[in-house]
Amino acid sequence: MAIEQNLLNKVKTSLRISHNVLDDDVTDTIEACLADLKVCGIAKQPDDKLVLNAVKLFCKAAYTCDPGKAAAYQARYDSLKSCLMMAEGYGGFTNGSE
Repeated sequence: MAIEQNLLNKVKTSLRISHNVLDDDVTDTIEACLADLKVCGIAKQPDDKLVLNAVKLFCKAAYTCDPGKAAAYQARYDSLKSCLMMAEGYGGFTNGSE
């Protein structure tokens, strides 16, 4: 999966990364998040604001050095993912679907 440069830049800004040394690693982490969301049935693209927020939380959990903060970011990601899985238009059922 090719990650758009705009998405990479937004995530790097969120992580306070201003260099390009970690671009491949950050890209891999973004792809892992998007794959996780896809497996859970979340159909929106990364340009959606809630999906972008989920990607940022996932990456912050992966890149923080503080285990407590990492756990908090992961919990926030998991909560957002759960909400998206149930939300209509993201992964939840639409009216009339079962």
